[in-house]
Amino acid sequence: MHALSIPATFCPSAQTTRTLSSNIESRIQKVDVKIGTSRANLVESVNTKVIDAQSSLDTEIAKMRQTLDGQLAVIQGKKEKAEKTTADSLTSLQKSLDDKVAALDVDRKVEDVLKNMETGLTKAEAEVAKAAYPTKLMWSGGCNHHGQRNGWYPYCHGVTEFNTAGAYLGLTGNNENSQFMVKKTGWYRINWWGSGQRNWNCVG
Repeated sequence: MHALSIPATFCPSAQTTRTLSSNIESRIQKVDVKIGTSRANLVESVNTKVIDAQSSLDTEIAKMRQTLDGQLAVIQGKKEKAEKTTADSLTSLQKSLDDKVAALDVDRKVEDVLKNMETGLTKAEAEVAKAAYPTKLMWSGGCNHHGQRNGWYPYCHGVTEFNTAGAYLGLTGNNENSQFMVKKTGWYRINWWGSGQRNWNCVG
């Protein structure tokens, strides 16, 4: 068996213990100070980087906005130019159409067409009426003066009331303006009325 022996150095005195504790505490404080300093420096560095990044981001955003505003201004200018060009084209087209319409004189042509239609309708109505009720071929008239004579006195045809038989009969001045000339051979009917005042009358 061996005997356990403890050197005298492993039995520190109270003074040594206090000194050692003081040294340890001082070192710990220094470490805390370094940690605090490092932490503060790290926080400051991070804040600085964040501020720098934010500033750089704001700068980039401002540049992007400026670029976008410039592009929008260009687009707006092109849009306004296109609208003006379109409006000018429409105005020119409308003027061209108005000029062509004025040159065509549509109103006058429509009026002429309506007039021709009216004339055609009138003619058609006349033709229909003529076909349904043929015009009578007749001379109607009489003498324009009295006659006094011993014996026969021709009855003149000095007054014409109407005459639709011009192509068939002609009035002549023969026999004291009382005779007719037949232009076309055919059957003719004569209706005659007369009046006389005397003790005796012969009318025929």
